[in-house]
Amino acid sequence: MHLYRVLFFLSFFLAIFGIIDGADNLENSLFIKSIDFYQKGDYEASLKMVNDIISINETNGSALNLRGLINMNLGKHEAAQKDFEKTLQYSSNHSQIYYNLGLNAYHSGNMFQADHYFSKAYEDNNPFFNLFYYAGVVKSELGQYNDAVSLLKNASRIHPHDPQAWIHLGIAYEQIRKFDLAVQAYDNAIISDPALPGPWMNKGKIFLSFGNISLAWMAFENYTSLDPDDDIGWFYYAKSLHDDKMLNASIEALHQAIEIDPTNQIYSEHLKLYIDEKNSIELGAVSERLDDRFIILLLFIIGCMSIIIIYRK
Repeated sequence: MHLYRVLFFLSFFLAIFGIIDGADNLENSLFIKSIDFYQKGDYEASLKMVNDIISINETNGSALNLRGLINMNLGKHEAAQKDFEKTLQYSSNHSQIYYNLGLNAYHSGNMFQADHYFSKAYEDNNPFFNLFYYAGVVKSELGQYNDAVSLLKNASRIHPHDPQAWIHLGIAYEQIRKFDLAVQAYDNAIISDPALPGPWMNKGKIFLSFGNISLAWMAFENYTSLDPDDDIGWFYYAKSLHDDKMLNASIEALHQAIEIDPTNQIYSEHLKLYIDEKNSIELGAVSERLDDRFIILLLFIIGCMSIIIIYRK
């Protein structure tokens, strides 16, 4: 939702002045009220106001743009698209409107259409953070990971403290097998927002896949501390601990996973394997101690017999 708020200020700073310059007082008054309702999240009330404006002046591009944003927030994506397309006829800020069209297509799940509109938006050579960010996310969704990296790097340069841009950049780097850069991106996401668990999970999986077991379980440990209700995190934590020969800790982690999802057969199977392994190791240790005692006893008997033989001679 924070990106919608950014979108709001980008869209309406110019829009307000357009209304004041080109509309009568009634339109201005209604528009200001509709923005106030929009900011408060009362989209239905905002929609009623903006419909009143459009009934007075159907060529009011700022009102059409606002109605498009309201409809997008309400999930009415077809209506939003029509409003934004009409806005293009009455607004000179085509880059912003094409961005709105792209964002609406993205939220409706139409990635090809979103990509088309975002491409049109940065033809004006005035790109901004949200455009780079969403265009990069869409490129990733379409499997165009090199393009995604380029766009998301630009987004991160503009706002280096936005964790989501770093996370998506890391994901794109993973897809083109630049794992060191992916880890760096996830580290930047963690610096930007230390409370986010996701980057730790992504880092842990990378470390685990390359056999960096200690780094893996430390990453999963951080993940589970931030999101203790995710059974998958506990499962990965258990696996990495097991791979690092920390059997008791891995069993405890698996118990946590099973407590969250007791129906997961994979967790139960791994727990049985780990417990059997622990029992086998403990049995082997007991057997080894018994063997050592037997050898000592045997040597003692041999020594005693040797002394007796020597004494008899």
